This record gives sequence, structure tokens and C-alpha cells, in this order.
Amino acid sequence: MKKLNLFFKKYHLLIIIVIMVLILSLANFFPKSFKQLHNKLIHSWIFWVICIIGWILECNQFAKRSGWKTLAEHFSNIPYGLNKKFNTLTGIIGKYTYRGMLRVSFEDKGLLLKVLWLFSFGHKKIFIQWYDISKIIIKGILELEGNKNIISRILLKGSEKKFAELKLKKMPRAIVILPWNSEFQNKVPKNIKVEIV
Repeated sequence: MKKLNLFFKKYHLLIIIVIMVLILSLANFFPKSFKQLHNKLIHSWIFWVICIIGWILECNQFAKRSGWKTLAEHFSNIPYGLNKKFNTLTGIIGKYTYRGMLRVSFEDKGLLLKVLWLFSFGHKKIFIQWYDISKIIIKGILELEGNKNIISRILLKGSEKKFAELKLKKMPRAIVILPWNSEFQNKVPKNIKVEIV
């Protein structure tokens, strides 16, 4: 069972593509019956249930692949009395860019992270307290270590000019990169080392 689960984790996109190719091949061989099937499927509730379940599963997988779930396991203790004034930003968690769907609240006690509600399946809120951050490295777009993918860098180009890479005490290899803006700067305590690259 473990091997099968690992196989599906590794090759789930390839399996989806193969299924789509098979469906399109069948559509070429049986165009009339496929069109009828397509019309029945689109207007049935089964199609929408499958789409919703697929969306939830894909959001959950995205949270696992990006490392969000691992971060949430270590930083899920959210204290009471937070302002929760969220800004929608672009940031990087793990190897993945959260383009315009990352919600960040800069608090006196730390950073509260969540994603837009549409993508929230599998993405628990994360609260990183200031004392859990060993240092903050300020970088430009080209120096971003967590995102060597050129396409992601191009996507980030329209957003803020400087980014802050957080080095966490509990998880030193974790990659958390957020835009370095004035609100972020004002909340960072003096005892955290801020390094500009």
C-alpha cells in the first residue's frame, strides 16, 4: 500500500495527463456519443462533485509539496488577542511561489500566515513568533535562494522589490520568503539580526 501511495504521489500529474489523452482519443473515435456524454456530464451534479473533490485534493497536495503542512505542524500555536489585519502578498514557501494568494498579518508577537479561502484546503494558519526567527536576510528578486525557477522569478517581478528570507530556529532548512515592506520593517524586534545582501 505504501509503494502504491508513493507511486501516486510521484506520478499523479502524469496519470492525469494519460487519462486526459485517453479521453481525447475516445472523443476522436466516437465523436457523436462523446458529445452526448459530455453534455450529460456537464449538466449533472456528478461533474461538479468530481471538480470540487479534485480541487480540494490538489490544494491539499500543494500544501504538502510546498512544505506548508510541515511548517503548520511546528508553528500552529496561534495566541489570542491578535489584530489579524491581513495583507494579500506574494511570497515563497518551500519551492513554490504563492502569487497573490498569501495573506500575512504583521503582529507584535510574530507573523500570522494563511492563504486565500479558495486555496485554504490543507493550508492551516501558521504563526511564527519573533523569537522563532534567528535572522532575516533581505534580498532582491535575483538572489532568492528558494526559487531558482526562472518562471517564478518573472512572476515575482511585478511585486515588491525586496524580499525577506526568514531563517527559523526550529526548522533551519525551511524556506519562507516574504516581501520586505515598511509594515514588516516596523514590526521586527531589535534583537533579530537583519542582514542585507
